[in-house]
Amino acid sequence: MKKLIVFLLCLPAVLSFSQKASTWKGNCAGHAFDWDWAANWSTNAIPDEFTDVVIPFDYSSFFNYPQIKRGNVEINSLYMNPGTSLLANQFEIRILDMRKSYFTPDQIKHKIKFNDVREFISDQPLNAFR
Repeated sequence: MKKLIVFLLCLPAVLSFSQKASTWKGNCAGHAFDWDWAANWSTNAIPDEFTDVVIPFDYSSFFNYPQIKRGNVEINSLYMNPGTSLLANQFEIRILDMRKSYFTPDQIKHKIKFNDVREFISDQPLNAFR
């Protein structure tokens, strides 16, 4: 009985640190490309180190893909559908779990770190790791 009570008391803390998925929506008036605008995300929250980020293909004619314009970003994983892009504007994107991530180097411009293991930097779309 004592173990059950301890388990139930600890459960909310464990659940609060679990990963969550957030999908890019974009298209918010005045902030269509802004990564740091909560309404651009399916969870209405800016992704953090506990977030698995999904960037789907935009079937509209606007192609509102995210741009990181203020500060470095740390996320758990990144899944980018083919044909999507992400602009980091010379900021760093740190991805903690590359096993859950999928994207090609040419989809991301500027600097990205893979949990401090590898990184590449470019002012153009990337076509090779450095």
